[in-house]
Amino acid sequence: MRRILFLLIISLCLDLNAQVNFIFDAKEADSLEAIIPKQDIKQQIDLLNRLSFIYIRQSHTYSDSLARVALSYARQKGYKEGEARAYYNIGILDYLHADYYPAYDRFIAALVLAEDAEDTTLI
Repeated sequence: MRRILFLLIISLCLDLNAQVNFIFDAKEADSLEAIIPKQDIKQQIDLLNRLSFIYIRQSHTYSDSLARVALSYARQKGYKEGEARAYYNIGILDYLHADYYPAYDRFIAALVLAEDAEDTTLI
């Protein structure tokens, strides 16, 4: 039941966001890209996921690349919060490309990982 409610909320949020442009902040993106190499791996994963979200409407390809790099690093390090956020970002991209079944799978993966990690910000 929680998963159905989660998916309903996500679909409502995405439907609303699909009507509005995400604000692209080039200065924030540039500053985040500059500090990524100076951070530890978990912070790098979080920053890659943040950048991926920033670029979601600006450049789907770049956003997807960032999320997949974050996902790879998060898997290697066993960082469930980072893995969940990467799946969430990839799910948004799938949804925006009208790939609804892969989007659903990514959102479920994000939900399961967020629940395992007790990450209430993504649930």
